[in-house]
Amino acid sequence: MNLDWIIPEIKQKPFLQVGLIALILLIPLAVSSFKPIRQKMGKYWKKIHRLVYFIAAIILVHITIASKGDIVDPIVLIAIYTLAMSLRLPQLRSFKIKSLPDWLKNVNAYLTNKNNAS
Repeated sequence: MNLDWIIPEIKQKPFLQVGLIALILLIPLAVSSFKPIRQKMGKYWKKIHRLVYFIAAIILVHITIASKGDIVDPIVLIAIYTLAMSLRLPQLRSFKIKSLPDWLKNVNAYLTNKNNAS
């Protein structure tokens, strides 16, 4: 690994700096994903894992800067992220559609583990 080349590249390119920050912030999430570590951390691992929303926003900034003028992909990704985060709002979380198709009810039951005995 040639650090004489890597370090000046990181200093020169902001998208690499932002991406490196996101990568470094993801390391505690990866380490605390293992079951024995989660059990030792108790309730604190959930607080650490909630950082993923902030880190995802940093990654979107990284992608936007790295896109070099092609803004279609970043706009689509930001729209998807915004939609997903808005669905986490309590007002929208309680929103229910009264007449769901059967296949969607099955998917919903599977995702919420209502039919899965584990």
